[in-house]
Amino acid sequence: MPITIPDAAKVRVDYDYPPGLPGVAGVAITAPGPLVVDAAVQPSGLPTFVPATGANNGAYIGFGLVPTPNVGDGVGALRATIVSGFAGVVPGSLVYLDAANGSLTHTSSGNGNAIGKGLTANMIYFF
Repeated sequence: MPITIPDAAKVRVDYDYPPGLPGVAGVAITAPGPLVVDAAVQPSGLPTFVPATGANNGAYIGFGLVPTPNVGDGVGALRATIVSGFAGVVPGSLVYLDAANGSLTHTSSGNGNAIGKGLTANMIYFF
C-alpha cells in the first residue's frame, strides 16, 4: 500500500526530536522524503545525501524535511522521530522504501529493512 504526501507544506515533526544527521545535498532535493548516503565525500567530512530510489535503498539514512534547491546546500536527515503529514499510513504497520522508486510503502521492499512504523493515519515514527 503506497503512502503519499498530499501537501508537502504540511509535513512536519511532531516530536521533540534529537538533532538530525547533518549532510550536504548531492542533488536538488525538491520535496520531503527519505534520504540515502551518496558515494561522494565532502571536503568538510560531511556525507552527501540524495533522495532514495530503488537502486540505492540500502543506503537509507533518514527522512529529510527541508527541500534544498541547490547542490551543496546543507541538509539534515531525521531519525528516531515522529513525522506527520502523510496519507495512507496504516497504524501499527511497518514502513519500507519501495524497491522501484524509493517512495514510502507498507509492502516489504527488496532490501527488506523497515525504516519506520505507522502511528496514526497520517503519522510515521522513523527508526
